[in-house]
Amino acid sequence: MGKRKDNIAIMMLPLLILMVVVSLFVVGMIVKIQLVDKDRWEKQAAEEEHRVKTDYAHRGTIYSSDGKVLAVSEPEYDLIVDFHPMKELSKNGKDLSYTATQIKDGFSIRIDTVCGELSAFTGKPVEYYKRMVDSSMALTSGDRGVVLEKSLPYSLWHRIAIRKGWRKVVITPSLETNSVRFKRRHINENLAKNCIGFRNSVESNTYTGLEGMYDSVLRGIDGKYYCRRLNRGIWQPDGATEEQVVDDSIAKKVRREKVDGHDIVATIDTRFQDVAEASLRRMLMKEREKQEAAGLSNIDTISGCAILMEVSTGYVAACVSLSWDPISQRFLERPDRNIAASTKYEPGSTFKTVILTAMMNDPKLHLDTAQMVEAKAKVFSKYQDKPIEGLDTYDSTPVSLLLPLSSNVGMCALGWNNYRERRQDLKDEVEAIYPYGALNLDIKATEPKTDIVKQVLRYDVDFLNFCYGYSTTTTPMQLVTFYNALANGGKMVKPLFCRAIVADGERMEMEPVVLNERISSDENLAMLRSMMVQTMEHPKGTGRYFKSPSYTIAGKTGTAAFRTNERGMWNASFAGYFPASNPRYTCVVMILHTPNHGATAALPVFREIADCVMSLDHQAKSDKVEPLTGSRQMLEGRYVKPVRGGDVHKMPNCKGMTVREAMEELHRRGLKVTFTGYGRVVSQSMKAGSPVAKGETVSLELRPM
Repeated sequence: MGKRKDNIAIMMLPLLILMVVVSLFVVGMIVKIQLVDKDRWEKQAAEEEHRVKTDYAHRGTIYSSDGKVLAVSEPEYDLIVDFHPMKELSKNGKDLSYTATQIKDGFSIRIDTVCGELSAFTGKPVEYYKRMVDSSMALTSGDRGVVLEKSLPYSLWHRIAIRKGWRKVVITPSLETNSVRFKRRHINENLAKNCIGFRNSVESNTYTGLEGMYDSVLRGIDGKYYCRRLNRGIWQPDGATEEQVVDDSIAKKVRREKVDGHDIVATIDTRFQDVAEASLRRMLMKEREKQEAAGLSNIDTISGCAILMEVSTGYVAACVSLSWDPISQRFLERPDRNIAASTKYEPGSTFKTVILTAMMNDPKLHLDTAQMVEAKAKVFSKYQDKPIEGLDTYDSTPVSLLLPLSSNVGMCALGWNNYRERRQDLKDEVEAIYPYGALNLDIKATEPKTDIVKQVLRYDVDFLNFCYGYSTTTTPMQLVTFYNALANGGKMVKPLFCRAIVADGERMEMEPVVLNERISSDENLAMLRSMMVQTMEHPKGTGRYFKSPSYTIAGKTGTAAFRTNERGMWNASFAGYFPASNPRYTCVVMILHTPNHGATAALPVFREIADCVMSLDHQAKSDKVEPLTGSRQMLEGRYVKPVRGGDVHKMPNCKGMTVREAMEELHRRGLKVTFTGYGRVVSQSMKAGSPVAKGETVSLELRPM
């Protein structure tokens, strides 16, 4: 018996030893936890029950200048449904749960309506959502919630969630499950989207446009708060002190209150923006349809822009950039095509106004608008492979009609005769008045480098091209800035897209930014204005078919070759301001890749915009241009209708006439004309009333009057 007990004791000994070892290990671990790892485990436990959460700031709203919402942050909900009964009790303990049959019968009544609403929003077929509903109803265990659609606007989600029969099946979103997100919404869809701003990518929080430039103002500052867990997925802000925070590195952020972003007021007027966009889109569609019918290639490259700017402030009231979207098959504002701010091109004849202004500013050149210059096609340099194209009607024209008639030869004659040996002087004068540098716009957009090509100083052909709008590049935004300075008494202001910042109920206005105090004298500006008015009013002005009977427009048409191998395609533009006598707005319209010229493609859009603005803006008063008298007629470039009539077989009295008037009378009689000087006719080689024969030559002498 004793021997048996000894054997049992021997057998139990390893077990006892093991128990002692385990006990010692447990005691050691307890000691280690209590003394050595105490802080670490306390910290981990605290982290399980306490956490620092972010209180996201609300991004500010962007308003239009006429008080409309342009961009706002709206919540987006995932539509998650569960068509199975769940236990729900009222406050007094009454069972409010629906049975499975009740749920199915209730939601089935309106399933077609709900699926139709989802289909209308996403474009997916109604049957797609019905199949998903059937799949959800078939689930019997596990996570039975089915996501019918992600990222629905709150308004649509709420409309479905409160619908009878669906109230018990739609799961209310929770911030903790990431089923609620905030998305930037453009209220007017594509309207002014390049101005407001595109999100650069789905993952990125960076933007273009106003959203990008004023991101720090709109974004606000996220708050941080210390919270404790109530139950699974539910957290409540806690009143812990900074000393109680487990992670000292974030202690300073724990009590930071969130600061919502400020609102901004854009300069965009939705009324003008809508008209500009609609008018430009109609013209682009018309051009595209014509090119498609004619079987032309590269029709997707047609695009355009329209900019409307307040003269005195530089506020951009409308800015449209439309290009073809192959997916929607429409002309839209696209994130990769801010044409107004980022597209550089050779402007063509709209740049003649810049060249003429620079020449008028030159102290070494006393330019008289009555001076006559060649108008017929002409070769100026032996390096030209063809003549500069001229006016078919006249051998010569006064400087005052160079802009209205858009004479390439006349502009080249001025440049060649006065700057052939001092080209750098002309280049310097142009660069002194034209905003070639980056405008540093207050929208996030690429501003390309624009300049005058260096070859204008070396090569005759490039210099001659420069004189009538080539050999230089610009953006539409730079061009409208220059023309706005002509309208603004010579003061050049920066284009602005933000009118005010609204913070805590206080509105801070954005003041105009002056880029150049004066680009030319009052006298020069008056002459230039009169020339540009004649673009519309002169019987042969390039814009004569679109003049307004109720107000005057001062402007210039432009047609520049589209630089591809495709012949007969142009960049058509029109730049100007209105009303001419008391300018209120400046506008530039440009259409890229069109077989039509500025007068027929861009000017009609300009006129529609101007008509709308004049009808809506009561401060833009209509004006009438009073006829000029006496010697001021030539100074201001006014067209004086020549006296008609008389015997075509006798020499007329040309004294006092402009050379153009005299030439018209003499050409009617079949006579050839030569002249010297400039101004008005003071003498003629054939006596008035004497018989004349077709083919005879008459010499005229002209002098300023």
